[in-house]
Amino acid sequence: AIARWRPFYGARERVETASRTTRAKRGVAVLISRNGADLYGGGEHFLENAAEHHARQGFEPVIVGTREDLHGEERIASGRRCVFVGDRTADLRKFLLENEVSLVHAISGVGFSVANALNYTNIPFLYGVHFWNELLGDPEQTGYFDDVTGESRFRREFPLILSRATAIYANSHFTQRIIEDGFGVRCPVVFAVPREVA
Repeated sequence: AIARWRPFYGARERVETASRTTRAKRGVAVLISRNGADLYGGGEHFLENAAEHHARQGFEPVIVGTREDLHGEERIASGRRCVFVGDRTADLRKFLLENEVSLVHAISGVGFSVANALNYTNIPFLYGVHFWNELLGDPEQTGYFDDVTGESRFRREFPLILSRATAIYANSHFTQRIIEDGFGVRCPVVFAVPREVA
């Protein structure tokens, strides 16, 4: 039984990158947001587009949502497998291991649960800051910014995501600046451009 899980906990071998035209299959890439295949907002639309990118890179994309009210639901949307696993870290970890996931791409809103689900594994974790609920906020006050000074209210827990993600990007220059000001990390910007915009 231990041998089955070794690929997720042991050191990974470096594999030479195949050419763009002859990419070998690279495994399952899971794209995670709270709403998954239910295209609730810009983040979910972005992940749908990112799934196409991951497919071109040789991965088999699976869209995952963490809404507890849809836990266990599975369907095909836009030709891709879409699953809702609920919002418990243990359920998410179980799904990632049992589906032999090779890459996790998650956006704001699920960062802490994904970081915890991937703890002590070697599965690469790509995290996108698409909105601020994990980056900013204070449980004792309302709003992401101080009403008087306009200063950002940085979340003390956010370094957990910074320490566990393999790579992090921001979805705008404004968000990039907030991350840099609050945590001293400069992230690349990957804009979330709607499919309809050329």
